[in-house]
Amino acid sequence: MVAFTEVFNFKNPLFTIREKIVFLLISLVLLGLAQLSFFPILKWIKSIPDVKFVEIPVQISVYLRMIQVIVISPLIEEMIFRLPLRFSKPNLTISIVSFFILLLLHYEVLNVFLFSGPFLSFRLLLLLFLISIVIISLKFTSITNNLDKIWHNKPMLIILLYCIAFSMIHIRRFEIETAGYYYIGIIILIYYFLVGIIYSLIRLKVGIFASFVFHAAYNSVVYLYVLYLTLREGRNYFEFL
Repeated sequence: MVAFTEVFNFKNPLFTIREKIVFLLISLVLLGLAQLSFFPILKWIKSIPDVKFVEIPVQISVYLRMIQVIVISPLIEEMIFRLPLRFSKPNLTISIVSFFILLLLHYEVLNVFLFSGPFLSFRLLLLLFLISIVIISLKFTSITNNLDKIWHNKPMLIILLYCIAFSMIHIRRFEIETAGYYYIGIIILIYYFLVGIIYSLIRLKVGIFASFVFHAAYNSVVYLYVLYLTLREGRNYFEFL
């Protein structure tokens, strides 16, 4: 049986198959409970009258959205927020590069930095430039040694920071323009922070592939539920994905 104290021993993974299975089953139950709480939140937010969300200009088809939600987003997010929880220069490099790829996938986010404009070639050059900076910087042994010490001595701090960042990127779909409803963003922030903790524990105790599979499975259920609500009620719930 997985000891509670061992679950939060971030420096060691679970070694036996039995421990991993038990831990994954516990994680599955926790994620299931999280979804059961999230679905009513979605319906509640949608039912509030006169609430205007911040408009997200990029629109894609339902099928592309399905691929994005179930495969692309979990893969990139796991590379960004969970892979570097085990510190190494390759892991950190992949994480940072994946972050800039995520920005490229959301043109409306990049427009803030690039002052708008459809210059894809410039964005690709910017991405290559940033990747080069990351690779060069990670060549300096002193920098990576200091980072390694931080990761080793303060693992809980690293996990919390990554979980906060994970929750922050999800809150953009729930940005409220209507005064008096800003607390909705706080609720979503807390929710995704707790879900990020579960994914982080899966990554640390079992592995990055397991956290990706659980993340993709979680998003699949959310997507199907959003599709069901959209078809049943005739209201667009896809704006939350």
